[in-house]
Amino acid sequence: MALTKTPIELSSTQGIVDNSNATAITIDSSENVGIGVSPSAPLDVRRGDADGKIAEFHQSGGYGLELSSSQSVATITAGYNQAFTFETGTTATERMRIDASGNVDLYQGKNLTWRYAAGSTIRGSISVDSADNITFSNTSSNTERMRIDTSGNLLVGTTATTINTSSSVSGHNLFSSGYTVHSRSGQTVMSLNRLSTDGTIVDFRKNGTAVGSIGAAAGNLYIVSNDVGLNFAGGNDGIFPATANGAQRDAAIDLGASSHRFKDLYLSGAVNLTNSTTTAFTQVGSNMFQLGTNSGDPTVFYTSGSERMRIDSSGNVGIGVSSLNNPLEVGVTPNTASKTSGSAFDGAAIRLNGNLATTNSEVSILGGADNHIQAGIGFVRESANDWGSAIKFYTRQAAVVDLDGIAEAMRIDSSGNVGIGTTSATSTPGFAKVVKLEHSVSASYVVSAGANEADFGMSSNGGWIGTSTNVPMRFAQNSAERMRIDSSGNLLVGTTSQASASASGVSVNPSGYINSSRPTTGTAGHHQFFNPNGICGVITTTGTTTTYATSSDQRLKENIADADDAGSKIDSIQVRQYDWKADGSHQDYGMVAQELQLVAPEAVSVPEDSEEMMGVDYSKLVPMLVKEIQSLRNRVAQLEE
Repeated sequence: MALTKTPIELSSTQGIVDNSNATAITIDSSENVGIGVSPSAPLDVRRGDADGKIAEFHQSGGYGLELSSSQSVATITAGYNQAFTFETGTTATERMRIDASGNVDLYQGKNLTWRYAAGSTIRGSISVDSADNITFSNTSSNTERMRIDTSGNLLVGTTATTINTSSSVSGHNLFSSGYTVHSRSGQTVMSLNRLSTDGTIVDFRKNGTAVGSIGAAAGNLYIVSNDVGLNFAGGNDGIFPATANGAQRDAAIDLGASSHRFKDLYLSGAVNLTNSTTTAFTQVGSNMFQLGTNSGDPTVFYTSGSERMRIDSSGNVGIGVSSLNNPLEVGVTPNTASKTSGSAFDGAAIRLNGNLATTNSEVSILGGADNHIQAGIGFVRESANDWGSAIKFYTRQAAVVDLDGIAEAMRIDSSGNVGIGTTSATSTPGFAKVVKLEHSVSASYVVSAGANEADFGMSSNGGWIGTSTNVPMRFAQNSAERMRIDSSGNLLVGTTSQASASASGVSVNPSGYINSSRPTTGTAGHHQFFNPNGICGVITTTGTTTTYATSSDQRLKENIADADDAGSKIDSIQVRQYDWKADGSHQDYGMVAQELQLVAPEAVSVPEDSEEMMGVDYSKLVPMLVKEIQSLRNRVAQLEE
């Protein structure tokens, strides 16, 4: 439809008048427009009365927007089930929507924020991220404080759902499955405060049925399940049995059962036991363990449901007997504490022989069966001049019924020496303790492991140490093997097999040869020779050679000068041929020790015993030969000139 231009008549007040010549629209000098009012803003629209519509904006179909106001409410209305949308940006991107049902939709990150004033710093926000997590933030830095994740879990102070396994993350996890986790560093994690009356603080249920609770009663904490509970009485420094409401109970609750036992119990005080007639206790005293009764009743010890020993109110001890008249009574059949030769004996007896006041006075414990004493142990005073004592061990040598008929088999004296077959085990010089085995023919000490045995002993042929089976004899120091004699009789030091290229150490073969091996191809010593002046010779090896060296260091010598001519001595040496008497073998070149001793005694070995054979070290002649070669070379050089 074509537009028709119609002139507008302006009044003297710079406005547009209505048909009654009253000003309807005012445009002031600042180009502010007022409808029904003189404008105070670029567009100012006012009703003539107090309440009602102020403006309507509709399209041709009637869909649009209405603005209305009352003294208490300003209203923006969309009709015909329309939604409100809010758009920003150059592309008019929708940021928020209120649909006809009143639902509010927010988009793009921190959709809902709070500020102190327009344009000021954000102080709080609620946002939804691309993973559908709803986060709640506050403070000027808009720091996240809480979130509801995509699984419906509420996370406070953390974004992690695994704080139950973390050693450093604090916060709260309230899982949609009903599980909660709370974590805090270095301070109280949870505080529960019941006000006013005593009663339950925490209630525990299974499928809706109560199974236990934690509560407060008379200023104490209690933990209870049904009517079985514990009352923690801080004022009494105690833990007491408790009823369902936390009140203290007596003699009604068991601790464990025969098939539901606790493992270990650690106490620093006493265990007190009471019933209607008897009170008993067990405790640790000063450097002692105490067990007994506080009443006049005896302390009784049982095994297999039967009484075995008791201590009565007078301190008498009975073993196998319950009626006591003496400090110590042992039940036997018959009572043999004073039996003599010919009397029957079957059981055990304790014999007091004197009072340990004199030399050889003894206290003995003996046992037997089938009318015979089988064995015993005695404590004997060695001397009346001191309180040194020995322990004697008795064994049965033959059918003996007399209490004095058994024989001493072993003794440990007051010095700790052990004698087997002897009553005197004096210490060997240089040793603090000794074990002495004595027999008229031979004695030995045998140690066995399975079928293998090792022993040491003495017989008429001399002393013996070794193994009785085909196993090596090993010698150790500081828990490590240092030497062994193997089953072939080889002596091995530093090795467990004969010394070779692959086994370093020293081995001595019983056939007479010695092997020496070092674990290196560099220079290594094998044998060193000493006398009171120090080292005087050494045998060393390298990767390919063996060196036999004698001491020749300049620091060992004085008065060093050129040697005299050796020609006369060399001329005096008699080089012989001869046959060896031992095997008849012939040697073309050699020397006789007695003849060489007259010319070069340093090359001759003379034994201390004149009956032993003399020897020759031909290497001692080498310096003399070298000197003569030098002299010959000098004369040849002079002749050549």
